[in-house]
This record gives sequence, structure tokens and C-alpha cells, in this order.
Amino acid sequence: MIQLTVTSSIDQDKIGQFTFYKNLIYIGSHKSCDLYLNDKALDKNHIFVEIVESKLLVHLGQNTKKILINGKINTGNKFITPGMSLDLNGNIIKIDNFIETSYKSYKEELNTLTEEIIEKQPDVLAFLQELQQS
Repeated sequence: MIQLTVTSSIDQDKIGQFTFYKNLIYIGSHKSCDLYLNDKALDKNHIFVEIVESKLLVHLGQNTKKILINGKINTGNKFITPGMSLDLNGNIIKIDNFIETSYKSYKEELNTLTEEIIEKQPDVLAFLQELQQS
């Protein structure tokens, strides 16, 4: 779970607090981002915020050259803590809190369920292999 507050943004609709119940979020100007900011100055996937080994890590997107963290220029990946602020071209985001969760992606969950089915009903695997060959 990652909780943050957008305190200033060109996209006025995004000012406020957001809670994401996952360990990795995307922030940028692409509509598929977890936190979509309608700002042409931002890259589509401007930054990624990820919980790694009970720490919060900010990754810069592929085309992002720098961001400000607590007012200081940052040009690479950096561990951050609650209370710190990120400045993405004037979009100010304050990190409120984070808690590592045992969130599984849909793909991970599907793989787990598939393995369980194959273990409990091995004839299903043979049937699936037959389907694949036909």
C-alpha cells in the first residue's frame, strides 16, 4: 500500500490524497498510469514508486532525466521515506506512508491457480497439451 498526496499540480483534478493497494505504482502522463497527471511536460511513465525490501524506491522513467526530491536534483533511483516530497515539473507529490503488502498480480494469481489445478487433476494437463497441438 502506497499513500501519497498531490499538493500542487497543473492538473487541478488530481490535488488530494491517493491510496494504492499495491507495491508498485506508475506516475506520469499516460492514462494507464496509476496516478495519471494530465500534464504534457511529463513523460508517459515519468516515475515508478516501488516498495522493495520494506523500503520505498523511486525509479526514473526511461526518458526522465531528473526530478526534485525535497528540493534537490535527483538523476537516478533513490530510496525515500514518508514526509519526503517529489517535484515532477511543478507537480508536487508528498509521500504520506507505505506498507508492504502480499499483493499478487493477475498473472501471478493465474499461474498459481493453474499449478494447483494441474497438481489436483493431472489429466487436465494432457487435455491442454492435446488442444495446443490441434
